[in-house]
Amino acid sequence: MPSGGHSLRIGVNALYLIPGGVGGTEIFLRSLLAALAEIDDRNRYFVFTNLETGARLAPDRPNFRHLR
Repeated sequence: MPSGGHSLRIGVNALYLIPGGVGGTEIFLRSLLAALAEIDDRNRYFVFTNLETGARLAPDRPNFRHLR
């Protein structure tokens, strides 16, 4: 965490993700985002997706935002 009470803006590139089509990397990314949502409510996450993936990839938390 940054010192001084500041939060980070973190971009997550999920443009490559085709649901059900990329195997282990999809499982890893979904697990990573879920884990981050559980432990971090301070930083802001911007999850960039393609049309096929949609908004359901980003956790339903105030600090996560889906960008198509």
